[in-house]
Amino acid sequence: MDFGADCPGGCTYVCRTLADLLFVTSSVTDRRTPTKIDMPLKNQPNTAVKAKFNLKRREKWSILILSIIGLCAALFWRPISRAVLTESLILAQKPAQTVVDELLNDAKNPTALLERLWLTEKIPHRVVAVTSLKEHALGRSALVGQMETLLFAAAMDGDLEVRDLALAALAAQPHRELLRLLTEQLGDVDPAARVLALTHLHKVGNPRLAPLLIPLLDDRCPLVAAQAAVCLRTWTGEDFGVRMSQVPRKFNDDPSEKPDPVAAEAFRQGVERWKNWWKLHQQDFPAAAVASQRMSLSWRLPTPDVSMEDLAGKPLRLSVLRGKVVLITLWDTVTTNYFLQTPTLNELQQRNSNRLAVLGISLDITANERDCCAEDHDHAAHPKPNLTTIRAQVQQVADKNGIKYPVLIDPTGSVGWRFNADLLPSYILIDAEGYIRRRFTGGRNLAALEAMVNEVASQTAQK
Repeated sequence: MDFGADCPGGCTYVCRTLADLLFVTSSVTDRRTPTKIDMPLKNQPNTAVKAKFNLKRREKWSILILSIIGLCAALFWRPISRAVLTESLILAQKPAQTVVDELLNDAKNPTALLERLWLTEKIPHRVVAVTSLKEHALGRSALVGQMETLLFAAAMDGDLEVRDLALAALAAQPHRELLRLLTEQLGDVDPAARVLALTHLHKVGNPRLAPLLIPLLDDRCPLVAAQAAVCLRTWTGEDFGVRMSQVPRKFNDDPSEKPDPVAAEAFRQGVERWKNWWKLHQQDFPAAAVASQRMSLSWRLPTPDVSMEDLAGKPLRLSVLRGKVVLITLWDTVTTNYFLQTPTLNELQQRNSNRLAVLGISLDITANERDCCAEDHDHAAHPKPNLTTIRAQVQQVADKNGIKYPVLIDPTGSVGWRFNADLLPSYILIDAEGYIRRRFTGGRNLAALEAMVNEVASQTAQK
């Protein structure tokens, strides 16, 4: 009999082994060896007969029990291992994307795993969940449909990385709600969020949305104005010479980047031509079916009450700063472009000292771990740098670059992992009640940072 022919769950080997065990059982119990104990019953002492009978019974039961255990292991090993692996992912500081993808491919109900990751309210877990949806958006459109509520929430998330991933998942097979979600973000106070929305609108928008983009030609961020002009050119067929290459590709004030005066003038003239064109053709474009409005960011996550140390070794917990808005900047001493932001952060702290605390957190303790490896790499294998050496190095760099706000050290690396700080510099904006309201990478100019602080402070005050 072939026990493994149609065995579910990949248990062929175990079932065949079970069959062999049963065969051995019958062979052992049926085999007769001419010994004294095998004498005719009338010639055997009673004790010998009983011993033989008990031996046979013990052999049968032992092998039967082992066989049942083997069968149960074969049938339930995979579900048990999946359950254990799932729990380890939920408890992990930062779950590996490859492991999540493996579980999703093997799961009968992948939505349950994604929902659990999302509801942990941990930044790395939420990023992994939405990344999985983005990667499966084309091949498993049904999964995206089942998770659209999660994706809608993620598309309006204060974590710009999560927002980008969710919009990409919804745009893979353009969702009917995508235009509404994108146009709502045109009023976001973060210029990078406005550019993100315009980048997606460029692909899925249409001329009826032109009335929403004309005001963005006067945006304080040249990147936003340029991207709006690119969308208008694609939708209307008109071209007044505005190009993305004519404006700085950064959202922060970089004194080292000198604008090309010829490009800057071409950009200015092109924007003016667009405005003049609109005055002549405005009547040809009815009011947009999807109205744009100022985006109100209601999203928030509980902040982990992590412990850090200042450069003198004195511990500090984030919870002691409750009552003030906190802007955390995550950096290390080798991320030199971060220090271009130092004058802006110094001024931001000085102008808002009564309601804002800017904290610079050095992640130099885990610099080797971020630079080296893939997701499944064992970070514990890296020797930790000497903390005293790190403090001295950070102090020297902070003094050299004129940092006037408090600088802290992440002594264990846990802060960087909890905030998913793979790209530096990263920024976390926390409200006065201790909730994370925004997370983004890369610098912003003073106007953008102050607008974010004002938004968070006013929303907290209204409660």
